[in-house]
Amino acid sequence: MRATVGLHLACIVLVACTLPRRLLGRRHFGDDKDFSGQSLASLRESSAGTQARTFIAEGASFSDLSAAEAATLLKTCMREHRVDRRDNPGMVTAWAGNLIINETAKVIAGPLIPKSGSTSLRAMFGDPDKPHGLVGRASGKNSPTLEHPELYTQFAVVRNPLRHLIDVYKETGFKYDMVIGGVRRSIWGLHASNMYCRASHQEKNQHFAEFLAHMGITNATDTKPALHQVFGRFTGRQGYNEHMPNQLHWLQDYHDFRDGNVTVLENIDYLVRLERFDEDFESVREGASQRSNGQSDAWFTRNHEAQRADKTYRMHVAVDDVNTRWVDLCADEEARRRLGGTGEEGIMTLLHHYAWFFYRWHALEICQFLVYDFACLRYPLPEACQIHFRGNT
Repeated sequence: MRATVGLHLACIVLVACTLPRRLLGRRHFGDDKDFSGQSLASLRESSAGTQARTFIAEGASFSDLSAAEAATLLKTCMREHRVDRRDNPGMVTAWAGNLIINETAKVIAGPLIPKSGSTSLRAMFGDPDKPHGLVGRASGKNSPTLEHPELYTQFAVVRNPLRHLIDVYKETGFKYDMVIGGVRRSIWGLHASNMYCRASHQEKNQHFAEFLAHMGITNATDTKPALHQVFGRFTGRQGYNEHMPNQLHWLQDYHDFRDGNVTVLENIDYLVRLERFDEDFESVREGASQRSNGQSDAWFTRNHEAQRADKTYRMHVAVDDVNTRWVDLCADEEARRRLGGTGEEGIMTLLHHYAWFFYRWHALEICQFLVYDFACLRYPLPEACQIHFRGNT
């Protein structure tokens, strides 16, 4: 491995000791408390301005690391900052956070992280909805019934934390009511795009801010009225679904009353980054081939070719990685039509597009919330965050 590839993380701003070390373990379950009992509101207030906590890697970023190196540094970082485990199983859904096993190929994918290539991974195992071999995190390499676990290779897929957050807004934002012309309205249905474009810039930003508040990121006013009643159909618990937790949430070890202490983090051999999927997937293939004595070769070859040909995958990568000049789509009907911002599905395009404009207004709080994701996944801080931090030193 490259000379320690920056195992230590350097602070770019004064660190506040009041930030909870185990923040990831409680952030998404509605109690608004960390394990010390301190309220999130007081934590946010005490960590504002110069107290903002964030890190940058010394020397190595995600693009400099192989998939194996990234997995090793992920474990080191999460342990160093004591965010490697939580005292509860966290969010439980039919698939999110779970593993998929192919016993013939000796391959384990997961934990599956929503909005981080999870649909494509499930499709690799036969079905994007109900893939064959789907098991809980307490299974896989942890299972005493798994024969020859030393032959298995496990990989997880992650992505840039800010892009992940904005994709969550794209996926869930239309389920929130929105203030349009001073009146709360639904932006769900056939005319959702037109309704959204009737809102002022201030109202669009308010909608994004209410989403951030519901995520527990900002201190905005009570957002319960903004939560459309249709949201309950998508969740087992009102107001929360599998897209909301940050990525490290799914990679933590945890304790469960039924399974006891469950190992998750240590089992990951490779960390595949969505932005460099082809290169990382090839690295996993080579390692898996050696470990399984060639049993995994056919599986990797077949699925990599299918993945590269998949239209959804190519569009997903293009949307995330091609930087184009931002335009006000609601004011440019031709551009809006060209980019898919019309019709029933157009609302998701619009939410994604405008979030990239409005996130800068909330950059400081967003980066505080995602600090460990940026640090341990080795992604650079967004420029807007760095400007905020420099301005508060």
